[in-house]
Amino acid sequence: MKCNVYIGTETEERVDVYARSRTPLVERIEALTEGTETRLVGFVGDETVVLDWAQVQRIYVEEGKTYASTNDGVYRVKHRLYQIEELAGDDYVKINQSSLVRVSSVRKFEASWGGALRVVLANGDSDYVSRRQTKAVTARFNINRR
Repeated sequence: MKCNVYIGTETEERVDVYARSRTPLVERIEALTEGTETRLVGFVGDETVVLDWAQVQRIYVEEGKTYASTNDGVYRVKHRLYQIEELAGDDYVKINQSSLVRVSSVRKFEASWGGALRVVLANGDSDYVSRRQTKAVTARFNINRR
């Protein structure tokens, strides 16, 4: 993608995007320019960190608390999983009742006993795809399990 920036006091501020199709990047640019992009805030110890959506590989619930896993570590998040699912958009896919994964961070799928799918992420995290979500996940990744 090519980017041109023109700065001048006389010009109207605007962003024009020319793209072949609507992609997550185009949608993110649109959200940024409209001011609707929502930040994801994580907590670890006494630190409060604004997380970059591109770095979050997995969002999951454990013992009633929501966590975001990145390459840098695991952060506690105050949103509920369904709220994050709405904010995250098409970059993430729900793999089971308590876990979302970033599509681009999925490195491989492993078939385990009983035909269950295990998702392995770039940062080494892994989780199982529930039977209820298997159809949606296999369709999203265009996996033919025959």
